[in-house]
Order: sequence, then C-alpha cells, then structure tokens
Amino acid sequence: MTAKLYINTDVSITLTPGTGFVMADVVSASVTFTKSDGTSSLTLTSATAAVVLGASTITVNIPDSAGITSAGVYNLRITFVDSSGNIRGLTPDVEYLIFNS
Repeated sequence: MTAKLYINTDVSITLTPGTGFVMADVVSASVTFTKSDGTSSLTLTSATAAVVLGASTITVNIPDSAGITSAGVYNLRITFVDSSGNIRGLTPDVEYLIFNS
C-alpha cells in the first residue's frame, strides 16, 4: 500500500538515508522537493526545524502554509553538512513522492 500525500496539508515524512555515513556526523541538512516538470520546488532545512535529524532517520515536516501547493510527482534531493564542513548528497530510500489534489 502506498500512502497518499495531499497538497496544502501538513505532511511529516521520515526518510532513511542510504549507507556510507553516520548520522551523528551530520551538522545540518536540507531537503529539496522539485516537481518533475520543473515548475516548482521547495527547500526545507534543519535550521528552521522543518528537517529533524534523528539517530538513523531524517524527518521532514512540510507545513501546509508554505508547502506543496501543486499536485504532481516531486523528486527528492537531500544534502547535509558534516562535522568537517563537507557538503554531502544523500540517496534517500524514496526517490520521489506523489502529491494529490
């Protein structure tokens, strides 16, 4: 079963990053949702508490007030800064999400 996500609603998504790094080394993170047709995007960050870093997961809290407002397929991109100041890209367990109207 696939969970349905809806535009203009509060959505909380837990992502499990790929292997090859330790979450304890993550200092900050951002998650960007880009609509597959390129017409819109949304970037959320840990600096605003919209991205919460857990021991082994990243939870993204998309607010209804500033969230996804157009139905469609959205690709995900996760980047983080590690304790050495290096910017890294992650491959999440989910590469895209479908938002319904």
